[in-house]
Amino acid sequence: MSYGDRQTSAALRGWVGLVSFLQLGVALAVILITYFKLSHISNFSVDASARTYNVTGTCLLNADTSKADMCIYAYTISGVSIIATLIVALFLCCTCDLCGCGAVLEFLFAGAGTAWWAIGAVVIMKRSFEADNANVAQHDWRMAEWIICWVGCGLFLLLALLSFARMIAGLCACCGGGNKRYP
Repeated sequence: MSYGDRQTSAALRGWVGLVSFLQLGVALAVILITYFKLSHISNFSVDASARTYNVTGTCLLNADTSKADMCIYAYTISGVSIIATLIVALFLCCTCDLCGCGAVLEFLFAGAGTAWWAIGAVVIMKRSFEADNANVAQHDWRMAEWIICWVGCGLFLLLALLSFARMIAGLCACCGGGNKRYP
């Protein structure tokens, strides 16, 4: 690999790191907005034997504010995203970038993350519009929530593109790039 190839690879890895960090920030923002501005959970109980849960409180992501399901959904979208991002990062670190194939795993993960956040954004948007039509308070925070979900979707899409670029750069480096000298 020539010096320029290493710079490109390092630059792409730097962008991947930055985008991954921003993804965590987006997920944390959704959790914080939901917790501090859009919900108040007064009781949460789980019956493990019956595999049920009971939640009482208010959630301003719904037209019916007595239902907390949308707030739990927002927490779930973000929590799963944070856990999955950390697992992939640790896995890539422990396997030394998956023996050079880490970009493939990142690409697959980013594709799934793009779909995950797009579905979440659509669901939260739909419920937010229903809450707006029912004149539920905190319109601005609901709107911020679904906009942030779309930002999360965009960040995962950007990660997929960067990972794809890393895959292509890796392919080009091994078949005529700086690794071999041709007469």
